[in-house]
Amino acid sequence: MSYDDFINMTMSNSTTYLSEWLIDYTNTQQPERYLAAAGGELKLDYTVLGMAVVTMGFLLIVAVIRHQIDHLARGNDIFQTVLEACYHELSTLGIVEATVFLLHKYYKNLDLETERVFAEVHFTLFFVVIFNAIMSI
Repeated sequence: MSYDDFINMTMSNSTTYLSEWLIDYTNTQQPERYLAAAGGELKLDYTVLGMAVVTMGFLLIVAVIRHQIDHLARGNDIFQTVLEACYHELSTLGIVEATVFLLHKYYKNLDLETERVFAEVHFTLFFVVIFNAIMSI
C-alpha cells in the first residue's frame, strides 16, 4: 500500500481502518513489539512507553524538589557550597554509571563480579563524600 493510498483510505474510513493498518504495519515492520501466546490475540507492548512516562514523572518531581532546595539555599553561602559539592558528586556518579551502562551494553567480555565490586566501592565512596559534605555545615 502506498502512502497516498493510506492517506486517502484513512480520510475516508473510520479510525478502525487506521488501527488495523497499524497492526498490520507493526506486524511486518516491528514484530517484536507485539506480545501473544501461541495462536493467541496480539496486543501491543506498552512497557517502553510506560517506563518513559514514569521516568518523566520522576524527573519532574526531582526537578521541583531541587528547585525548592536551591531556593532555600539562596543567600546562605555554606549551604550553597554544600549543595554544589553534592551536585558535583551526583554528576560524577551519573557519568560513571552511564559509562558502566555502556560497558554492559556493548562490551561482551565484561567480568560481572569485578563490576559488582567496583559498583559497591563506588557507591560507598559516593555516600561517604555526600555524608562528609553534609557534616561540614
